[in-house]
Amino acid sequence: MADIQSEIARLTELRRQKQAEFDRDANQHVTRWDGALQDRLMREIADLDLQLDRLAEEKSEADFRNVPMRAAQTRKAPRTLTQSERTARAEVLKRHPELPDSILDAPATTFDLLLLNDSAKARIEALERTVATLSESAAEGLKYAGVWQRQLAYSRGTLVTFKGTLWHANADAAGIEPGDGKAWTMVVKTQR
Repeated sequence: MADIQSEIARLTELRRQKQAEFDRDANQHVTRWDGALQDRLMREIADLDLQLDRLAEEKSEADFRNVPMRAAQTRKAPRTLTQSERTARAEVLKRHPELPDSILDAPATTFDLLLLNDSAKARIEALERTVATLSESAAEGLKYAGVWQRQLAYSRGTLVTFKGTLWHANADAAGIEPGDGKAWTMVVKTQR
């Protein structure tokens, strides 16, 4: 990289000198123009321009190739794990025997992703159970069983009227009066 930069500087200076020589010769020989010298200097300047362009491209490519290396050189070394972090990782390793033992020494971000994945799986399973339960409820549908009677058993999802108010059975309820406990939820309250 330094070689390319020094060569660019050398060629830039040489081009500047050739251009100055060309301009000086053109000014001295306004009346007696030396075409051969002018043509030679113009070719040399054009050659220098081509070399400078080629070197500039090489420098750009070298800069591009060195970007990841520079980023890797500036990266901080991973911190040492505490004993509690190593213990937590060992617990995860017990739950996931498919993971390599090297996970104990993995960078925090990698391990955090695994924990997040573990947590996400648990949440997804819980949501799937909830969806299944709701689907079952929807399949059963709501049914109105009329005015509540103590001697009847009501299944979850049943609607009854009690003291002029509409109630929903949250669970199977036999002998439980609407409004007592969590078995019933008020749906519509009447105005008196």
